Parts: sequence; C-alpha cells; structure tokens
Amino acid sequence: MDPDRQRLVEIDRLFEELLELDPGERGDRLARLRREDPELAGEVEALLELSAEEDDRLSLTRILTGPLWEQLEETTGITVRPQKGERIGAYRVVKEIGRGGMAVVYLAERADGVFDQEVALKLLQPGNLTDELLRRFEQERQILASLNHPAIARLLDGGLDEKDRPFIVLEYVEGEPLDTYCDRRNLGLPPRLEIFLDVARAVRYAHRQLVVHRDLKPSNILVSSDGQVKLLDFGIAKLLDPASAGDFAAPQTRTMTRRLTPDYASPEQVRG
Repeated sequence: MDPDRQRLVEIDRLFEELLELDPGERGDRLARLRREDPELAGEVEALLELSAEEDDRLSLTRILTGPLWEQLEETTGITVRPQKGERIGAYRVVKEIGRGGMAVVYLAERADGVFDQEVALKLLQPGNLTDELLRRFEQERQILASLNHPAIARLLDGGLDEKDRPFIVLEYVEGEPLDTYCDRRNLGLPPRLEIFLDVARAVRYAHRQLVVHRDLKPSNILVSSDGQVKLLDFGIAKLLDPASAGDFAAPQTRTMTRRLTPDYASPEQVRG
C-alpha cells in the first residue's frame, strides 16, 4: 500500500475508533495520539469536530438542496446547480439521473471533441462542501480507481471543474435496480441466484482489494437488459488496514447508524 493510501486508512481507522469511545476515554486517547503524532492527531480531531455537527449539517443540506435552492435561484438569478448543457471538465450535462444524501448524478456526454461518450457524472450536492464530506468524496474516487471488475462501475475521470466543484466520472450504466429488474420479469429462484452470485463475486473482488462497500442495497445494484450486474455508489465504502483485513468486526469497519441503510445493513454495522 502506498504511503498516501496508508495514511488515509490510518486516519479513518482512528476516527472510527474514537467515535466509539465515551468523552473521557476519547480525551485520553487523543492526548496519547498528540504525543505520538501531533499532525495525525490534528487531522483526526478535525474530523471529530465536523462529525459532532454532521447531523445538523445534513438536515440543513436536505433543505438547501430542495425547493429553497430552486426559489433562491429564481429570485437571485444565480445558478448553483448544474444546468442542462453546462460544461464540467470535458463533459456536458444532459440531465439528472440520480440523487442521494451526499451527491447528485447526471447523465453527461463528452464535449471536448476528442471522442463521443456518455458517462455518469457525480457532483456533491450544494451545501455539502464540508471538509469531512469532501474527504469522503475524494476517498470514494481513490477507492474506485483501485477497482477493476466487470460488475463494478468503472471510474473514468475526476477532478475539479472551473467553479472548484469536485466531480467523479463513471461509466454510464443503463439498467434497473436489482429488485425492480427481478420483480418486473417475475424471475424464479434459479435466475435470482445467478444474479446473487454475480453480486457476490464483485463484493468478493472488492474485499480482496481491502474495500468494504457498506451500503449494498437494490438501488446500488443495477442490472442491464441483458442481465449484466453493476455495483454502484462507493460513497461510504471503507478501506481496510491490511493487518486486520480478515477481522470484519475490527474498529475500522464499524459505523454509526447514520452511515448505513437499516433494512440492508450487515450485522456488524447494526451492532456498531
């Protein structure tokens, strides 16, 4: 593992470890960390401070990315969200195709004349440009760059646009959510198990790259008309420390409730 990736893993591991401690134990652990590595301690403390306010910020984000943003844009004439035809890097926005708590995904097309290509372009939502969420967005981009599997949507590009908005460019997948695909076709048990095995192979590959997805659910698994599975959205994925990669109950795989989908979370996530 290269030094930058190892540093990121260590910061994330300590962040999750400290979140599990009560205030007194957390203070003692931080004091030891400051003595051992002041710079690392500072980075972890910054994440803890941001995390303490995260719930309020996410509530505000839900407001600011809804009708209020639309009203402000109409009133002020200032456009915050990407518009149809707007250039972002080498790509032109076509339309919105997906929206989550952290980011919006657009269908976009290559616009620099080098070649023609449709892509999925992922941008952080307006109001989501906090240090912690920017860090997680950058981590998602790095995780995707390390994965190369036919059942995982490929990273094609990424960076900052002219307005300093971070973006990720992925292969565009035309398909239906897993449950919709199966139910619409009234699939029996054998074909459903075939799809299950395709998903399991993709997840096994990611685990071998020390990546845990942490948000496997039907909406994050698309199936094309010919039955090709694609695993999407590594926004809350986790990089494992190689020393404990086999221990899925280790602190670095733990997560707080707000970072999981309760109906689909693993037992380890639910237990915290």
